[in-house]
Amino acid sequence: MISAWAPRRFWPFVLAGLVGSGLVGFGLVGFGFVGCGVDQDPVVARVGSHEIRTSRLREFVTQLPEGLRVGSAGDAVRQRYLQDLIDRRLLLMEVQARGLDTSAVVQAEVAEAVKERARSVYRAREMRADPAIPQEELQHVFVEAGYNRERKLNAILVATRQELENVLAGLAAGEKFADLARKHSLDRASSQLGGELGFVGPDLASRLQVPLDVFLSLPQDQVSTPLSSGRQWHVVKFTQDRPVSFAQVSSTVEARVRQERSDHAVEEHYEQLERQMRVSLELEGLREVVTAYRSRAPKALTGSPIVLYRYDEGSLTVGSAQATFARMNQTQGLADSAQAVATLRKTVLRPFLLDEAARRAGILDEPELRLYGQRQRLDSEL
Repeated sequence: MISAWAPRRFWPFVLAGLVGSGLVGFGLVGFGFVGCGVDQDPVVARVGSHEIRTSRLREFVTQLPEGLRVGSAGDAVRQRYLQDLIDRRLLLMEVQARGLDTSAVVQAEVAEAVKERARSVYRAREMRADPAIPQEELQHVFVEAGYNRERKLNAILVATRQELENVLAGLAAGEKFADLARKHSLDRASSQLGGELGFVGPDLASRLQVPLDVFLSLPQDQVSTPLSSGRQWHVVKFTQDRPVSFAQVSSTVEARVRQERSDHAVEEHYEQLERQMRVSLELEGLREVVTAYRSRAPKALTGSPIVLYRYDEGSLTVGSAQATFARMNQTQGLADSAQAVATLRKTVLRPFLLDEAARRAGILDEPELRLYGQRQRLDSEL
């Protein structure tokens, strides 16, 4: 890749090749903003038959990363930005003249970028949840999800289940929770306080590996059953509760409800697309994938014509799925049939459904997407 700021080093070579071949005919209209007064978007430069207009120059500047923008303003700065645009156009013409723009790498990069943009446009238009959330729903979640109180959390964290059993035996024998925390807990900060971690709400409790049902239902001063914390184990108890007003957590509750609604809307829409396109998973294809990954021979799937999914206008093959796995470096969740079904749906089927839905909706033919593709191609080539 050549940076937008780099081309001046190559000017003598680029110009010699382009001018000598007749591909470039300069018609630069200075470096200032020129044009008649009635033109709201005047041409500021021409490179061959290509025109650079004020709007393109403005867009180029606004899209530059902050670190690449010049701190000052004025005609000299505008001339520098314009020169960079001219340099990019000249390099593109050189790339095209040498046939480099047809490379498979460039085409693949551009195609994937355009697909992802089309997916984003489709999701924004078609997979939106109702923005209006009734106050009653927010109040319901506020209470039912435990946001209406905070609980003082105490915990003893140990390395193994056996160590935790020893702690529980000590509690059963009458030893105090705080004493056992000081003696056994791996969390130094809380162990010095007898296991006390302070007041927590449901979200923070979850991040501390305390399940929501434990947060909601464990009686005060009662020790929980053994809880897994990754590779470690812990027991907890709550020693004090304090109320929380809705105003204190309203934004958190609303964000949670919006996310849940959004997730639900997306899930429903995917299911709708599967029904509309009459998608079916082929067991032969599934077995082919599972067998290859179970035997650790995924390369055997490369180019396989066996059908994995059928839909109303065609099919997806095992080979195309393997190409997706290879591009994403996906190796987990494919050696077991049940897990493979979920992994295939997430990594293969759903992106395809979005691509196909965007195509059928005509999004790929919209001017904005075509222009985006042209810009992506230019960036890839440069």
